[in-house]
Amino acid sequence: NEVFQIILVLNEMVPRDCSRKIKSSWTNGVTNGKFMFGTPPFGYTRGKGNNLRMKIDSIAARYVQRIFTMYGEGESMRSIADVLNLENFPSPRAYYYDKVGRNNPVRESDTWSNNTIRNILENEAYIGVLIQGKRRTLSYKNKNRKMVPEDNWFRTDNAHDSIIEMVLWRKVQERRKP
Repeated sequence: NEVFQIILVLNEMVPRDCSRKIKSSWTNGVTNGKFMFGTPPFGYTRGKGNNLRMKIDSIAARYVQRIFTMYGEGESMRSIADVLNLENFPSPRAYYYDKVGRNNPVRESDTWSNNTIRNILENEAYIGVLIQGKRRTLSYKNKNRKMVPEDNWFRTDNAHDSIIEMVLWRKVQERRKP
């Protein structure tokens, strides 16, 4: 019985220690401006090997620049989406699945929408800002994720090359204000 209790304690300690080490490694990478998890925003790709910095995808980046330019010139989000749909350029989700060579499980996301355009226009990644840590798991035992207050997000300026010039970014953000 005593040996069994020791095994139970060890079985509890090992995952907790592993979780602590992973969290520490993640925090170290994030504070150094490395793109640690997830899919990069439309217009970027993940760096290769040990280079965890986002790289510009030249094809998608042209569309991001075009979206910002059109909106800055007074076009509505709906009209921008309509133009991209007429040109048959794949939506960010469809573009991603085409690049990785897999089938898109959500076919409705093959078209551009107002929300897609809005998400691009408000994403600071396009001016070189990397924001990570918006959600965290509660513990190594409980995999549920919760939103983290904005004050606790990891924000790194100039973490990667920007696609949008700051002048255009400010113009678009000023127009987006209610």
